[in-house]
Amino acid sequence: MMADPLKKIDKLSIAARSEKAPSVDVSGRVLASIREREPAGGYAPLKWIAVGSTIAATAMILSTMSLYETWSDPLNTLFFVLFGGLL
Repeated sequence: MMADPLKKIDKLSIAARSEKAPSVDVSGRVLASIREREPAGGYAPLKWIAVGSTIAATAMILSTMSLYETWSDPLNTLFFVLFGGLL
């Protein structure tokens, strides 16, 4: 019983493989629709997000550099405490 439906599916798959796809050129329409689809507001919101991300990254880099200098040399901490934090 189960072999019969499977044979029908095999025949259909063989027939589907032998068919040729119709040749249709839609590249012109696709490219035209892509060119028409520019963002309504432009890229201004993305620019402000990039500016905010750059400011945040710069702040993180500067704070990380100062922490690295403190942790990399134990004498920096000693001198910082001895001179009352003037360094």
